[in-house]
Amino acid sequence: MNNITNSQSNLNFTARMDIRLTGENANRLKNIAQMFEAQTKKFPKDTVELDGSKHNGYQIYHYDKGIEHENCCDITTEQWNKLFEKPDDFIAKKLVKLFNIFKKKDKELDRGGKYIVSVINRDKNNDPTDFEQKFWDILTDKVNKDRDIAAGKDSVLRNFKLY
Repeated sequence: MNNITNSQSNLNFTARMDIRLTGENANRLKNIAQMFEAQTKKFPKDTVELDGSKHNGYQIYHYDKGIEHENCCDITTEQWNKLFEKPDDFIAKKLVKLFNIFKKKDKELDRGGKYIVSVINRDKNNDPTDFEQKFWDILTDKVNKDRDIAAGKDSVLRNFKLY
C-alpha cells in the first residue's frame, strides 16, 4: 500500500491525499497528489483517499476531521482508465472539483446541524423530534440533489457514483 503525500509543503496547511493503490500509476499519482494538495491548502482538516483496484473499481473518499460526514465516490475501472488518459493537471483539477462539491455538501449539513441544535435549545416546551427528523430528511435530500447537479454539470464527474 502506498501512502503518498506532498512532502514539499507543510501538511498542516493542506488537505492531504492518501493513495491506497499499489503499483498503479504510482509516479503520476504522486504528481497528482502534489497538485491537489497545492490547490486545497486552505483545508488542513481534510483527507481525500484514493482506493480500489482494476478488478473491483475505484473509490474516492473524503473525510473532514472537523465534522462527522463522510463522502464517497465510486468509479468503474473503465471510467478510471479513461480519466488516466488525460494529463495529470486535468486529473488534479477534477479531484479538486469533486473535493469542492463534497465540501459544499458538508458545509450545508453542518449548518443544518447547528440550526437544529438552536431550535431544540429555544423550544424546550415541545418535542422537536418529529421536526428534527423531517428537517434532516429534507436537508439531506436537498444537499444530495445539489451535489448530483454540480457533478452532473461536469463531463467527467457526471459518470461517477457519488454518495
